[in-house]
Amino acid sequence: MSSSAMLRQPATLVVFFLSLGLHLATSAAFIFDSSGIVRPKNPYGFIGDVLNLTCNVTDLKVSGNVSGYMYFTKQFYNEERALPLHYVRILSTRSIRLQYPVESRKQQGTYVCHLNNTEDGTSMVLGSQYVTVDYRAMAVSRINCSVYNWENMTCTWDLGRDYVNNFNVQLVWALIGYEF
Repeated sequence: MSSSAMLRQPATLVVFFLSLGLHLATSAAFIFDSSGIVRPKNPYGFIGDVLNLTCNVTDLKVSGNVSGYMYFTKQFYNEERALPLHYVRILSTRSIRLQYPVESRKQQGTYVCHLNNTEDGTSMVLGSQYVTVDYRAMAVSRINCSVYNWENMTCTWDLGRDYVNNFNVQLVWALIGYEF
């Protein structure tokens, strides 16, 4: 290895660790510098059910009865839209609940809770959650397995419908009482 190559490697590592540290610091600032929180964490909505998200103001600098100024938005295609207020229920002076029907895969995405600032017309982001949407799992049907030389087994089955997201289906089998 040449001496010039050896000199470049530590500089590359320093830049990598510096950029990693900067990324982690900005990520942590985004996560921990929030004025509110949306729960549940990593929600899953089933088509045909109602999605329930709760938004709470956690910033102590925000005072008073602010729940009437809180609302949710969702990105639909390339446009962020406020969700209709008749899906929002006030829980307390600092908390609201979104009860939004999950009708199709269009409801999958990021839901953002805002606090409207009536003085200047801007809004403060309180928190957000990405909602995964899919059909409820159905029982697997039409299972067909073929064993070859007691070494390999191939199985096929029908999941009952086409799901929105990919997921793993595993088949576990064992011969009880046999020694190999």
